[in-house]
Amino acid sequence: MRCCVRAGHATILPGEVALSESHKSGAVRNKKAYAAKLGQLTGDAFESAVCELLQGTFLDFQDVPRNPGGDGGIDGLTHELTRAYCCYGPVLQASPTTTSAELARKIIRKFRGDVRRILEIDAPNCAHKPNTVLEGVLAVPGVKLKAIRLVSNWVDAHRIIGRLNKSFKSYNEANSR
Repeated sequence: MRCCVRAGHATILPGEVALSESHKSGAVRNKKAYAAKLGQLTGDAFESAVCELLQGTFLDFQDVPRNPGGDGGIDGLTHELTRAYCCYGPVLQASPTTTSAELARKIIRKFRGDVRRILEIDAPNCAHKPNTVLEGVLAVPGVKLKAIRLVSNWVDAHRIIGRLNKSFKSYNEANSR
């Protein structure tokens, strides 16, 4: 499914939309085959493939390693450290417990957690919660994130995009206080 909805400064991208960004630069020749392959990847393999794709697209792409101490909710950065990427590729196998609704809940829970960590917000009261990992990642004086891109291998627009946009708006408002 193709969709790209921007709310404030958060965007959720299914893997194939991230692919279309790179396709413009010529990083991927056979877009259709690559999109099919990317959509089948899950977990670390999905994250690695997206980061590799972004690395081939943006000269200033910076991968954020998980070790030591985690990635602070960010898997990669571009645009002079002002655009953050968070990747999530849940397992898509059909089973009684892996319904569309359950996949949507997993993706929403994961991305809400990432965005709260990036914005340094504690749930549920939206109190300030320092993210010490990001201090090391975003240590350049005067540089602030302008956009957060959420990239998933599956997006059901009706269940995910609106809920994440609503959450982002409330987290961003809490962060502005």
